[in-house]
Amino acid sequence: MMRHMETLTRVQGSDQDGKDLEGVGKLLHLRKLGVVVHANNHSTIKSLQRAINGVADSLRSLSIWVTNEDVILDISMQFAASFSASNLLVLENLDIRAKCNLPPWIKEVKTLANITLCRTDMKQGHLDALGGAHGLRCLRLLEKSSSQRELSFSSGKFKALEVLVVDDTNISSIHFVEGAADMLEKIVFHMRTMDKEEGDPCSGTHHLPNLKRVQLTGHSLDMQQLSHLKQAMDEQNAFRYNKLLVRTSTA
Repeated sequence: MMRHMETLTRVQGSDQDGKDLEGVGKLLHLRKLGVVVHANNHSTIKSLQRAINGVADSLRSLSIWVTNEDVILDISMQFAASFSASNLLVLENLDIRAKCNLPPWIKEVKTLANITLCRTDMKQGHLDALGGAHGLRCLRLLEKSSSQRELSFSSGKFKALEVLVVDDTNISSIHFVEGAADMLEKIVFHMRTMDKEEGDPCSGTHHLPNLKRVQLTGHSLDMQQLSHLKQAMDEQNAFRYNKLLVRTSTA
């Protein structure tokens, strides 16, 4: 019966030799896997990578949460000798909540459509690498996902992205250059503050030909600030045949 299991969540990778994860790789019908990692030793990381490799053919959703914020997660798959990005035939959803160097295989998985990151402390180079994931349609950046205050979306990146959600207190502005994320339809940006010296917190939206909706939430902003921001975005996108819907709120 266990071999035919399709969903396994909150698997505890807590022991010192990684044995808690050994059986996961044998569940050849597993479609959804959620792992909670407590330790950061060689055996645990090796067992985690081998478990992912073992179920790669059937896995559609992978979630990894590291409880210790000082631990840096390694899912480069270097300990899974037979691993190739092509093994992940049907992976659609990836949720990482840990400090992590984003593995190179992410941009090679053609089916990967939804990514959620939390506490990853990304820099610009990591964001650019993530933009190479050609099938990515929805990106959610949560608390401490970025170590930089500005997210800059580079030309030629995020070619399939349709929805962007940013809810990170460290991120104060988002900028799009021409040729970036040209399929983007919706932006949800939960701002905590608006730094006047940094200018428009959501700039370059006129470069996004398919953008239909922008939702801006300012937890520490007054309605006057948000009203001015909405007016600026409306003016910036006045050329659109179909009017861009910009919504603002303080909560």
